[in-house]
Amino acid sequence: MAGYIVLCDHNIGWQEIFQEKLAQTGIDTVSIENISEIDSHFENSRFTNIIVCSLIELKEYIEKYEIQKKIVKSIFEKADVFVITDEKNDDDEIKAFRAGCVDFQSRERNMDVILQRLISHAEKKVMREKTIINIKEMVVEYKDISVGIKDNEAKLLELLLNSDEEFVSIEKICRNLWNRSDNITRVNLSSLIYRLRKKMPDGGKCIKSIYGKGYYLSKNEIQMCV
Repeated sequence: MAGYIVLCDHNIGWQEIFQEKLAQTGIDTVSIENISEIDSHFENSRFTNIIVCSLIELKEYIEKYEIQKKIVKSIFEKADVFVITDEKNDDDEIKAFRAGCVDFQSRERNMDVILQRLISHAEKKVMREKTIINIKEMVVEYKDISVGIKDNEAKLLELLLNSDEEFVSIEKICRNLWNRSDNITRVNLSSLIYRLRKKMPDGGKCIKSIYGKGYYLSKNEIQMCV
């Protein structure tokens, strides 16, 4: 899973054990002292934006946000909020879900159960946010957006996705698309990459280039349908 999960909990002992369990599953975490610090940890769009926080921390944040909401962007617009509480209370749970939390769990529960709920949510979130390249239908889909792609754009994406090499050389791409490799086809390829990136999320950052040599795809962000 790309990125990491942010933890913000006043119960340091519980948080440290939970961090260790997450690390054992291969998920990286980072700890912050208050939720307002979260911005600096979500600058890279590839990160899985999930914060696990205690109800106490969340209440403090919401109170601060209600005072400053005209100038502060809500945490619920930036991340999925997973709440841990010392004592489960129905009113607190209802308020948390109304605010936008995705889950609300009592610290009294088996930690492994809480861990699995978080992992399952994170995995589903990653799948939802992946860019789907549908070669058969000639479309790129991400979130609720569907963008049509042309024949050579589809061929290029399929070539990059199916490659096991470090990158696909410019010459190989040109020969696959135009049956030759020369200055004209290299210019055509640059134009094709430019147009294709404009159709992809985040300006096509998943299409990586090695200057003067070739291209490759960041495949952890891509799912292909043929």
